[in-house]
Amino acid sequence: MGRRETGKESIMDIYKEQMAQELPLLFDGAMGTLYAQSTGMSSDLVEAANATNPEAIRSIQSRYLEAGAQCLLTNTFALPLVESEMALPLVPAAVNNAREAMAEAGCTVPLYASLGPADPGHPERMLSLVDAFAACGVNRFLFETQAEFAPLRPAIDRICETVPGAQIIVSFAVEADGLTRAGLEVQPLFEEATPLVDGLGLNCLQGPAGMVKLVESLHWDRPLVVRPNAGSPSVTGHRMTFTAQPDYFAQVLAPLCARGISVGGCCGTTPAHIQALSRYLDQADWQQDDLPEPEKDAGFVKRCPDNAVMALFERESKPIFVEADPPATDDVLPWLAAVKRLKNAGADVITVSDNPVGRPRADSCMLSALAASQEDMLMLPHIACRDKNRNAIRSLVTGLSAFGVHQCLVVTGDPVCEEDRSEVRQVYNFNSRRLAAYIQVLNETVLQTPMCVMGALNVNARNFDIQLRLAKEKIANGVQVLLTQPVLSERGLENLKRAHEELDCRILAGIFPVVSERNALYLQNEVSGIELDERIPGLYAGLNREEAEDLALRLSLDVMRAVDAYCDGWYIMMPFRRTQLVSRIMGTATGTDMG
Repeated sequence: MGRRETGKESIMDIYKEQMAQELPLLFDGAMGTLYAQSTGMSSDLVEAANATNPEAIRSIQSRYLEAGAQCLLTNTFALPLVESEMALPLVPAAVNNAREAMAEAGCTVPLYASLGPADPGHPERMLSLVDAFAACGVNRFLFETQAEFAPLRPAIDRICETVPGAQIIVSFAVEADGLTRAGLEVQPLFEEATPLVDGLGLNCLQGPAGMVKLVESLHWDRPLVVRPNAGSPSVTGHRMTFTAQPDYFAQVLAPLCARGISVGGCCGTTPAHIQALSRYLDQADWQQDDLPEPEKDAGFVKRCPDNAVMALFERESKPIFVEADPPATDDVLPWLAAVKRLKNAGADVITVSDNPVGRPRADSCMLSALAASQEDMLMLPHIACRDKNRNAIRSLVTGLSAFGVHQCLVVTGDPVCEEDRSEVRQVYNFNSRRLAAYIQVLNETVLQTPMCVMGALNVNARNFDIQLRLAKEKIANGVQVLLTQPVLSERGLENLKRAHEELDCRILAGIFPVVSERNALYLQNEVSGIELDERIPGLYAGLNREEAEDLALRLSLDVMRAVDAYCDGWYIMMPFRRTQLVSRIMGTATGTDMG
């Protein structure tokens, strides 16, 4: 219990007295898997069955005890995601079911409150659940399948303050690459959690062989609980099934106990898997097996060259970034031609948006790789968190690096339009700040040439204090350059000045050439994040295309002069593929004294 003062002689005394004697060696297995198999019902919110089908829950827990499990987890994993009005009555029902299962099996074993990841929008739910378990006399808590530690701190503090003699274990769900779904490395998470918990754990996302390999790569100084899935998942009919047979599962995991590691099962495991483990634990010969030494990654030499885009900020003239929206079809030749014209006209970097306004277009990363290789152009693809899970983002980033694109701009992403949501689901593993942090992890673990990360800054926000706070979080997570929304109003200019004063990074001022009255009204009324001076639409009234472009040139240059002292470069957004207009702006600006 070394997380708090107890009056005991030392942390080691506490460790030996409480943990060595009270931590079970063999945990139970999956509840949802067996519930679906035994009842033919969906395992979705199996927790509700504590009240609606308690006999089935007790039967499953009794079977795990009869198989040799030395403890039980309450059937409450998903309750932190459920509204408290529904969740809290299920806690005493779950505790009662587990205790009656022990009575049916004729034994008494430690009972752990099982709590999955918290709902970040409702942190109070976890606190209420902790209180509910304490009221039922439960003082052992297993926070399992966690992707990060910080959200658990309030609940752990509550336990320490209100539950005498409590035991707290935090178990992280880690992919084969050693990262959680929040993009965090597990070793720092272990180190963050260690002072506040009694035990650490790993569960879910991997089968037994992958879990053993992960254990080999880690260090810990708290008791460890390892509960893998029953192999890799596959879909049979409409159900998820797992491949690892009980004997194989037990044979791979049993040697971990030689190192004082507790074992058990997660998704797909059944009483047969726990029974097989129990048999192996009763044998003596496995204790002579030593875990192999961790594999050394030979031949991986980290290179940290100067980033070509960041080098642009060291020259005398300010760099010019130009955004070229990707095409909606596979006809990319006109787009490539536009990139070439912009390069010849003076653009230093071409940025490529990622499905702007939530509408599908050609992939920004693939187009950037194409243009980088064919046109020898510095490219800055936008990577939106929307529509991409962590695996997809890692694949994109490593693919970009392989093609020589070593910079990207991370954004959370515009939401999918309401009418599309019945057919198109939004996928978010990250927000832009977490994605920036995840890419820094890839820089340290995967990429031989580090990826330079840039981000967005909305200078048009009415509550700019929030934008500054988010920007500082981005910078803390590795963002080196911020590209702003268009500066087309006094508010935008004043907020840019604040950003220049308060943010420790490079800032590119957003320049948007308004090309018509209709364009101005559309931007003013339908595009989130853009604010126009109310006089701008009227300035274009009655102008033909040539006159409107001349006005767009003059207004853009006026904005560039006004913001020059508060930015490190320009980010020009190209309207309607008007490469000639953007080329005129670049040519005039570079030949003009912007001071």
